[in-house]
Amino acid sequence: MKENREIVAPYLFSFEVTSALWQKARRHLLSMEEAREAIRRVLALGVRLLHPTDISLVAFDLAHRLGRPATYDTHYLALAEILDIEFWTADERLYNAVREYFPRIRWLGDYDNSAPP
Repeated sequence: MKENREIVAPYLFSFEVTSALWQKARRHLLSMEEAREAIRRVLALGVRLLHPTDISLVAFDLAHRLGRPATYDTHYLALAEILDIEFWTADERLYNAVREYFPRIRWLGDYDNSAPP
């Protein structure tokens, strides 16, 4: 039996989800109601949003160290570093760009749901 794991993210997670779904609705890839329902579903997943005091400084330093053009993604990396946990992402470009330098990163495409814990 698989152990239950808590999913955590920085506060900006809800902003990024909302923004991404707004863009899809704006481009008519989703209806406004479909986008609103998707937001409701994501928020209902129970992702615990965290904002450790030093997350922005750690994200800033990671962006510099990893040569990232923005700090949005490095806030997720910073949270993983602060909590000493793995960071799973569906962003294959981010994964490929930092995996050599950030060993905590995992790509969802490699996740095997059938494997024992």
